[in-house]
Amino acid sequence: MQILKKSIVLVLFIGFVMSSCSDDPEPSPITLDANAGPDQRVNIGKTVTLDGTASKGNQNSTFTYLWTVVRKPLQSEAILVSSDQARPVLSPDMPGEYEIELTITDETGVDKDRVLVTVEHNPTVLTHITTATVLEDVIVNSALADYWVNEDLAVDASLTIKPGVVIGFAEDAMLAVNTDGSIVALGQSSNKVTFTGKINQKGYWRGIIIYSNNSSNKMLNVDILNAGSKIMLSNVSAALTLTQDARLDIQQTKISDSKGYGINFMAGSIITGFSMNKFDNNDEAPVLMTANHAARMDRESSFSNGNGRNAIEITYSALTGNGEVTWTDFSDKTPYRFLSTVSINAGLKLNPGVIIEVAPDNYVDIDGGYINAIGTTDKKIVFTGVDKTASSWTGIILYSRSNMNVMKHVKIQYAGNKVLLSDIQTSIALTGTASLLMEESEISNSGGYALTLVDEGATINSNFKTVNTFANNVLEPVFYNY
Repeated sequence: MQILKKSIVLVLFIGFVMSSCSDDPEPSPITLDANAGPDQRVNIGKTVTLDGTASKGNQNSTFTYLWTVVRKPLQSEAILVSSDQARPVLSPDMPGEYEIELTITDETGVDKDRVLVTVEHNPTVLTHITTATVLEDVIVNSALADYWVNEDLAVDASLTIKPGVVIGFAEDAMLAVNTDGSIVALGQSSNKVTFTGKINQKGYWRGIIIYSNNSSNKMLNVDILNAGSKIMLSNVSAALTLTQDARLDIQQTKISDSKGYGINFMAGSIITGFSMNKFDNNDEAPVLMTANHAARMDRESSFSNGNGRNAIEITYSALTGNGEVTWTDFSDKTPYRFLSTVSINAGLKLNPGVIIEVAPDNYVDIDGGYINAIGTTDKKIVFTGVDKTASSWTGIILYSRSNMNVMKHVKIQYAGNKVLLSDIQTSIALTGTASLLMEESEISNSGGYALTLVDEGATINSNFKTVNTFANNVLEPVFYNY
């Protein structure tokens, strides 16, 4: 009986122990909870810091982070920096939505969460500049404007524009650098300063006008696009206009898709530097200027790519000065085009290969200066008409008696369309005070004589008729009007 009792007690004890064990709570399962942080809305140009620090694992669990961009705007090249950290950085380069996924992983498993970053394009709007201002590049993508100009913008203080800055102008808006202002726009060959329209449309905005005589005015590695929508001054529309006494150094700059001229250098404006500029697809000519500006043009600038008139146009003006100036030829064979009569009252040297075109019914007047035009057999200097038809322009008058008046390897074509002097039609007229040495040259398609000596005081080399060539002129090679 005693043994039975002991057996019963043992069974009850074991049952109690087992019952006690079954009542203990089971260990908590190990869980991961990825948290990519709240959605964000930012303006383009700002960096975005994502935050996964609210993610959770088990108390003793450590996990790794991995962020990936699962959706972004078309053409965006934005990437995540430190994508294996809790707080990576995104630099959006296009407006739109960026969806980023966070994955956390440990030895027990994986969990994921996503965050949405919405990027807007709201550039700073520029207004009247009255204090020294520096514009920084705030948006990496060069296709997007950093700043907007919604109405005419006046600059009455120093304006410095850093590489990469893009300024978008509203329709017909313009930028005016006034007498108290200055502009320094220094881009880089791979990171230019850009002035353009809010809409990429030819002739959308009005352009830039400079009144300032400040010696710091400079444009280097600049693009001026889609300007020239309306007349700026003197019935001329242009992407860039320099007024009388305005000063600018412009180099390695492209002006394209203007509805008018590329640049209008008005009388009295000052070109302190000009090199390696490019003019494409402008409705008028690339450049409008006076005779005094022409010597500032450089050989390597490009003037003849799809403009309405691929010529450097020179208005009615006189070349003045005490010394000699040189007009270069251009690597793209762009001509100087005289829109009206041009007077030479200074020493003018023409390099081999120079082409001068003269508008119908106009002439070249060499008065107080001289013309020294010495070409080569391979690179002749050419005087011709805008219209390449017989006797389309009037001719050349020399009043100057200078031993620097020399024409060698020169072609004079299509002149003599009407009376040049003393009721005579001729390609060249020498007055009683004039002298000229002309050799190895050609005069052709004149509507009258090739050359006329107006009175006894005029002098030409005695072998003029034998060392030059004459073709298709209406009258004789030489006429002595005395």
